[in-house]
Amino acid sequence: MHILILPSWYADLVNPSRGIFFKDQAEALAKQNVKVGVLHVSTYSLRAKLNPLNVYGLNIEKTNGVVTFRFHTFNVPKLTQLTNLIRLIALQYVFWKYVGIHGKPELIHLHSNSRVFGRFVMFQKKRYGIPYVVTEHFSGYALDQSPRRELEFARRVFKASERNFAVSRTFSNLLTALFSSPFTYLPNLVDTTFFKPPKTNEKRDYFTFVNIASMKKNKNQEMLINAFYSTFGNESCIKLLVIGEGPELNNLKSLVKSKGIN
Repeated sequence: MHILILPSWYADLVNPSRGIFFKDQAEALAKQNVKVGVLHVSTYSLRAKLNPLNVYGLNIEKTNGVVTFRFHTFNVPKLTQLTNLIRLIALQYVFWKYVGIHGKPELIHLHSNSRVFGRFVMFQKKRYGIPYVVTEHFSGYALDQSPRRELEFARRVFKASERNFAVSRTFSNLLTALFSSPFTYLPNLVDTTFFKPPKTNEKRDYFTFVNIASMKKNKNQEMLINAFYSTFGNESCIKLLVIGEGPELNNLKSLVKSKGIN
């Protein structure tokens, strides 16, 4: 089986951990003797302090059995449609470079629909008969942040897909109702060679919950902290460790301090 993974966002020079779960999935498939490639187009602001001679253009790498074709280009301020056109042209260019070396994939796996990548996968299916599946991660659908035109476009992408997935059961049900296309629950992968119970019978006198996420409104650590306080606020042997960064950091610190559980 030859699968080409197409993430709408991915690790780049500015944020090397961005979309790390896409990389994890690709490497897990490669371990099962699946031929896996990743295609991505990264766009940077012209103000970014990057050396264009070392950055822009096509970069090819292979790590843990996964071949990644990445094209770095720039975005045009305030001209979203032009930036999208640049990304689409670059994506088609990178695709044919990939096909020329590794052959045509049997399946494209799109992670999160967007105008650029949705158009790309529908074109490949219509023109070259390459089927695609979609795993949706965009929480904006649940938060009602998408204009009607974008919802109509997404409906077309999901309808033409061989299969649609979402990373939680609740999100799967929401997307199924919103787009009238069935979504199946498929969570992000966990590396169980790293995340596993320790081989020890040591008994501890405390228990720690850990939350790792961007500190943004849609991640809702505020609800987590309030729930923890109402359930375990008086139990010193139960701890909550919140890890991340983002615009809500100071608000969350203030909330914890106001509850007296810092």
